[in-house]
Amino acid sequence: GGALRASWEDLGMPMRVSWGDLVRMMILHSDNATPDLLLNELGAKRMVAARKLFSGFHDIPAAISAMFGLWNSGTGVSGTGDRIADEYGSFGVKGYQKELGSFFKSLKTATAVETNRASLCVRPPWESGGVCDPPLPGPGPEAVLRLVNTYFMRSTTRAYADLMDGLLQETLLSADVGAVVRPILEPWLDAFPDLQSTFSRVGFKAGSLATAQGSEVLTCAHYMQLVGGQRFVVAVFLQGLSSTENAPASGDVNAFALHFAATPAFRETVKATLGEADARPEVIGQILKLKRQGKNNVKLRGRAENTGPNPIGSFVVRLYVSDDNLLDEGDALLATAKVKRLKANRGKNFTIKGRVAGGAAGKYLLMRVDDDDVLSEQDEANNLLWERIR
Repeated sequence: GGALRASWEDLGMPMRVSWGDLVRMMILHSDNATPDLLLNELGAKRMVAARKLFSGFHDIPAAISAMFGLWNSGTGVSGTGDRIADEYGSFGVKGYQKELGSFFKSLKTATAVETNRASLCVRPPWESGGVCDPPLPGPGPEAVLRLVNTYFMRSTTRAYADLMDGLLQETLLSADVGAVVRPILEPWLDAFPDLQSTFSRVGFKAGSLATAQGSEVLTCAHYMQLVGGQRFVVAVFLQGLSSTENAPASGDVNAFALHFAATPAFRETVKATLGEADARPEVIGQILKLKRQGKNNVKLRGRAENTGPNPIGSFVVRLYVSDDNLLDEGDALLATAKVKRLKANRGKNFTIKGRVAGGAAGKYLLMRVDDDDVLSEQDEANNLLWERIR
């Protein structure tokens, strides 16, 4: 989307850059090549360790570059995207993460780059031809809904706000790591000197999902400290936007956040309009490992997480066997597990075994969290996960 070229030009068009330059451009221009590179270089174990710093996030994301295999329905990549999207139902399925991770790693080879160039448009900015040829089809409304509901990280405004609060209070990161991260997240007072009379710190990170219709879904989280010492955090999810910009002076969500912190009357109006925070529970499921044992038996290791603000009571998780990835009346119940009381932002692992009559290979294993619907959740549409049995 032009982020790589914008970053390169912003740095003076060098042929060598530092890791700090890469991360700074990632923040400034949402250059997704950088987190992909970091994920690939650091490895999943370090990503898991980083996740443990903060309990509000779920799922270790697969490489964003690999997502384009799904985004473009596998065009030019031998149907890889279509197959993966069909066999796995979410980021919460570890097999899905592993497949996309392998796909991304293959893009380091010259042969794979040439093979996938048409669908991924992997072209460095110093080469001619800044757009894909032929042009890639953008995702339509149905594709965007599918990606948002099943394949993107599942978090909440509360999780984003808590993360920003940890950065603002300097309790999330160690002092040496914070010294590296802080100037990368907080370039705005130098870039916009007129803000210095009001703010002593301003940091934020935004992300967006563009659609073929030209609208966008945006997540944007800010942390700010006024010159007088008062601190604020603002996390915003928006959709249906015609355009967005990532500069504090752009007049959109950034101006909203700054105005929220600096103007008490506006702040009270916003708080009154939003009302109380959503206290309903929210349970997220994960398929950690699915293994076929012999012809008929399957063993699943799963996890359920309470991402809501309060403890919740027990609920059940059920496994079904199906010929497709849709749960309907014709699907056979395989097994049931009971998950006991969960504290806020805590989860539990469980293991379920079952026997599939007639053979398991090629069937779909469907896992539904809170299958009795005893919890009145914030989102009731994300309780079903699946993986094809191999």
